[in-house]
Amino acid sequence: MIQSDALFQPSDHITNEIDNNLELQDEIKNETAKDNFFVKALQAVKENSPLPIRSSLEKWKIEEGILFFKDRCYIPPHEELQ
Repeated sequence: MIQSDALFQPSDHITNEIDNNLELQDEIKNETAKDNFFVKALQAVKENSPLPIRSSLEKWKIEEGILFFKDRCYIPPHEELQ
């Protein structure tokens, strides 16, 4: 009997998390671009103007085209993404 190495991963278990993350980011960007709330919030953050909801502007930020509120990514109302 052969003893398994703890670090051994079978070839069918290889994942490419970087590609998955980039695909997810692209999907979020594509769907948020269609979302009316996102467009208004993005404009408010960029122009330092009132937000479409009651919230402090400091709690919002944009990173790589993705909107964050309190360090949480805004996910548009899209069944597959949610």
